[in-house]
Amino acid sequence: NLADPTLDATDDPLHHPHPLLGDVRVRQAIQAVIDKQLIVDELLYGATTVGVSELSLGWAKCDIAPSVYDPEQAAHLLDEAGFVDEDGDGIRECHGCQYAEAGTPLRLKLQTTSGSQLREEVQQLIVEMARAVGIDFYIENVPSAELFGSWGAGAFRKHGHFDVLMYSTSDGIDPHELLFSYFHSSQMPVEANGGAGFNYSRWVNAKADAALEAAAKTPDMAARKADYQTVCEQVDAELPQIYLYDRSELHLARANVTGFVINPWSGQGWNMEEWDLQ
Repeated sequence: NLADPTLDATDDPLHHPHPLLGDVRVRQAIQAVIDKQLIVDELLYGATTVGVSELSLGWAKCDIAPSVYDPEQAAHLLDEAGFVDEDGDGIRECHGCQYAEAGTPLRLKLQTTSGSQLREEVQQLIVEMARAVGIDFYIENVPSAELFGSWGAGAFRKHGHFDVLMYSTSDGIDPHELLFSYFHSSQMPVEANGGAGFNYSRWVNAKADAALEAAAKTPDMAARKADYQTVCEQVDAELPQIYLYDRSELHLARANVTGFVINPWSGQGWNMEEWDLQ
């Protein structure tokens, strides 16, 4: 969340930034301290790839380099941002930081859906990795219905009352709707739009806005791909989201089934009229 979480659904995060996450160097430090390859190898059996962008496959796949696991660089970024551990308790505090009051600890609430073993194990690793450089994440998970609740029900994700959330997104063959709703500045859930849109980070980026608007106006696939690349590059630079890993979907069939074709964009039975048994 890039906006002040004490405010209700602000549409002006630039003037009301998150006291800790509003500084891009803190977000960069968080990414640098996460060993994504370890998460893939240990919790996902090495059966997927490290996350790099919103578009990880398909014609519009973005070309973004994987982040580098570098705790030393993370510590340097936090020092530069004015977060240091002066009292020696292992947790950094604000001493000359940009937005928080002096002495504010670098403590952030990390939330996901309760009951998911994989997500909870990922959380535990992130807590350990971040603690090594003085970032204090604490876990406070909630049921899916609460995390993904509606604007009218007062869901904290919609109203911006959170620090860091972990959940999954999925693009389709044409990624425009997903990219626009998650990253265009007009898509922040606010009172004026009845909570529509998925820009929960409340991210504002003029280059990304312009690229998304340009992509919506042309049928030229190469031009659209270039526009989406611009969006992914801006996300990678400013980190309203950090991508941990790509989720794999497993489709299985018996060896005597013929005509079975895997389609990453649809369900397993998408071409079942072509199946046969030997």
